[in-house]
Amino acid sequence: MCAFTTGLFNMLNFPAGVVPTGVVTQEDDEVLESEASFPVGYNLALWRLREAARNSKGMPIGVQVVTLPYEEEECLAVMEHIEALYNTA
Repeated sequence: MCAFTTGLFNMLNFPAGVVPTGVVTQEDDEVLESEASFPVGYNLALWRLREAARNSKGMPIGVQVVTLPYEEEECLAVMEHIEALYNTA
């Protein structure tokens, strides 16, 4: 799904960028496994999401920013703001 949305933004000429915000921790993995914290029930999409993210400790986390065409400055400004919030410069 991720590759589809990023490719779609590229095809439509939308300015986009990714800002690193940290890494997955052991606690994140434990929360994902907890049905109380991350209820999956019979939802196949959520079950597959949980399976795909299982044991991902140490993997990078990022936020993708997308703006309308010809608004590159806005995209960069939002990315800069996110970077300042997470202090990952």
